[in-house]
Amino acid sequence: MITFASIVPKWSSGISLSVLVLKSYLMAMKQHLKPCVDSFFCEDNPVDIAGRLLSQKHRIFGFSVYVWNLETASEVAGILKQKTPGCLIIWGGDRKSVV
Repeated sequence: MITFASIVPKWSSGISLSVLVLKSYLMAMKQHLKPCVDSFFCEDNPVDIAGRLLSQKHRIFGFSVYVWNLETASEVAGILKQKTPGCLIIWGGDRKSVV
């Protein structure tokens, strides 16, 4: 169904709270949905991140985007679109970094 990708800097706690909140909300509103959360670091290789996301066989990917992960998230989203035409990419987060 849907995978939320948390891409955080290594100095952070290791997961974005926003994706956990979104997952909880979706599960409360639509009990049949089983969203996943996968956590990565900004320094991880975008090809590796995309590969791990694609291995889950989902077609909807959500990104919590901030200044520190915009570049990595953009690269990952591009790879996902290339490898899975028709997938849905959802962006949200810091209004200064969402384009």
